[in-house]
Amino acid sequence: MGRLERKIERAIMSGLFRLLVWLLLAPFKLLKWIFTAGRKPSKYINSNGYVVLTESNELEHRHIAKQQMGRDLYSNEVVHHINGKKTDNWVNNLCLMDGEKHEHFHAWLRWKKEKTKRYPTIKKQKQVLESEYSGTLLEKVTPPSPKVEPKKKVIQEESETIVNETYMARRNKASQKLFIEFEEEVLIGPNGKVIEIDQDRFDDLEEVTQSGLTETQLEVYNNRLKNQESEDKSKSHWASIQKELFAELKKERLKIAKEIKLPPYYVFHDSTLIEMTKVMPGSEALMLSIKGGWPRKDGEVWPSLH
Repeated sequence: MGRLERKIERAIMSGLFRLLVWLLLAPFKLLKWIFTAGRKPSKYINSNGYVVLTESNELEHRHIAKQQMGRDLYSNEVVHHINGKKTDNWVNNLCLMDGEKHEHFHAWLRWKKEKTKRYPTIKKQKQVLESEYSGTLLEKVTPPSPKVEPKKKVIQEESETIVNETYMARRNKASQKLFIEFEEEVLIGPNGKVIEIDQDRFDDLEEVTQSGLTETQLEVYNNRLKNQESEDKSKSHWASIQKELFAELKKERLKIAKEIKLPPYYVFHDSTLIEMTKVMPGSEALMLSIKGGWPRKDGEVWPSLH
């Protein structure tokens, strides 16, 4: 065997060894990613440039306005950033006003800019917002004191909320019993039994409260709902992991291909890399089980090399 062949063989074996080491470490990297992926920042900036509260998925400036006013905002109300900075959500920069008047105020600002070549001062804008556009400067509003209610009353309100929760159900024409509709073709009976819908046996969908359903029925419904949500999250999470792993394998394949001066597909085909992301081999035996992941015959790695 010549020096060139030995050099190429050493490069191939070195590349394969590095790939195997990376695959052995992959499960540990995966565990680290899983434990850190769920941590989200308390705030983020959306595509429109506004600050959003992660937990409630609510715009921060509207949340502050609600807290300051002590009530929910009306559909026609907007929260205006006086200095024009969408991320500046201090109360001294926020003004609550009617949506239509908000548009008129911006038109006035543009007119002043064209006329004087600059925007009015913040002090002047606040005066105009209050006097001419009926705006409410949040810095001048005293937030209401939080109401402290008896513990017994809070428990009663929570109980009423649960009782008033509604479900979509169908009534059996013969027995008049209610069956919760879990999916379009699946019903859950009063005894918790899951059946497929028979249009001839059931009436049309109706909205019912919890008080008309059995505890067993609700328990089965809630368990199936939790399982479905868990499966959806798991599928989405695993697909993301496979996509990231496929990208890393392609980088390693390209590195090996450059070392041996051959096209990447001579190292591994994309189909082999995809299979690796599914199997995630952590041993030589698992690597052998993957199609295209091992020598073809007589110790030959790639026929075109000889």
